Amino acid sequence: MLLAAPATADRPRLDLPYPLPMMEEGTTASLASLGTDRLEFNGRRFTTTMQFELPADFYAYRYGELELVLEAAYSRDVLPGSEIDIYTNGQIASATPMLRTEGGLLKDTRIRIPMTNLRPGRNEATFALNLQTRSDATCAAGWTGSAPTRFVLSNNSYLHMPDYARATTVPDLRVLTGSSWPYAVDADVRAAIGQGRDTILSAVMFAARLATASNKVINFTVVPEADLVPNEDALLVMPTGAVSQVNIGRTGVSTGGASTMQGGDDAILNQFGGTETGTPITNVENWLRENLGIDSADLRLVPQPDAPYLPATDAVVVSQTHQPEGGVWTFLTSSSASTLRAGTERLIETVMWREIAGRVSALAPGDDEVTAVPAQSVSIVVPEPISPTNLRRIAANWFSGNILYFTLAIVLGAVLLMLATSRMLTRIGRPS
Repeated sequence: MLLAAPATADRPRLDLPYPLPMMEEGTTASLASLGTDRLEFNGRRFTTTMQFELPADFYAYRYGELELVLEAAYSRDVLPGSEIDIYTNGQIASATPMLRTEGGLLKDTRIRIPMTNLRPGRNEATFALNLQTRSDATCAAGWTGSAPTRFVLSNNSYLHMPDYARATTVPDLRVLTGSSWPYAVDADVRAAIGQGRDTILSAVMFAARLATASNKVINFTVVPEADLVPNEDALLVMPTGAVSQVNIGRTGVSTGGASTMQGGDDAILNQFGGTETGTPITNVENWLRENLGIDSADLRLVPQPDAPYLPATDAVVVSQTHQPEGGVWTFLTSSSASTLRAGTERLIETVMWREIAGRVSALAPGDDEVTAVPAQSVSIVVPEPISPTNLRRIAANWFSGNILYFTLAIVLGAVLLMLATSRMLTRIGRPS
């Protein structure tokens, strides 16, 4: 089956009113191209959202920074404490205070925005303006006059994307939902679909959502499950019990035993459980996470193997696995065909779709958010041809998430430098 024609300037994406600019490395995009025109604002709070695309092999979310170059000005009525906030994909990324009390011209002002929350595919950057003014402090109740302009934002402002690493991590469902990689680059994708109307409709909805995210035509070829080859990419859509014992171990989802996952009211009630008790190691981990932003997984030399995920009852689950033979398999499943269809209908909604991440994402009937399970063991796929510059950027991003390896590399470099210096001084020094 063929799904989705490529988006162009004349035929925008199916899920957006206009095409989005692709922010390749080293490119710039004006605010006008991002959907924001010239602004003259006289209120207290203003927000506007800018959207742009990133390629499937975007790999700079741990160390990189993009820049918002502002051409703006504000009046002398604006008080200190006012600020410009930048959110990326719903998370606060930057806060720039306005310190001058006599008004100011923000000419070529560069706001650095960490790329931590950016992802392949569609991204949202929200420009939020919070103004505190003298006139608002003295404004009488019921006043209906017109306030003078307090802030002006020129459409000459623009976003600048720096050079960044090009690589793809797998398993990573954010890459799948953002750009449909690797299926968007495959000439033909094998899809194994279970029996029944509900299962077939679930597969069509999920495949259509992937094709829409890719902006390309994706050719899915329906084949029997037994014909799936582990060295090729594949898509499986069927209830968990319908998967053969040969392939269930390759999906990353478990079928045995009762689920220990909690959802719905249980999760809400248990979140108020005792959090004061804990081992010393747990307390240290919490302190590192809250004060330094370091997770315990960042301090492991050898990643733990990913155990099969045991879904909650009637939850719809998306799982991605990287087969040892080289293929990438994506598995959409639930306990039955009816719950699979109902769950898929909720999962493909934009809000839920953008929450899918990690190696496994699950949505139970009573859940309002998607539960994402991060991958402990991740492979990095480097695009061809291999470039030394790109490898250096990949290493910078990888070391930023593997602190112990970075520390060992510094220690090893210091030891080698000491040995080389000692040998050089021994050769050129005068014997005693």
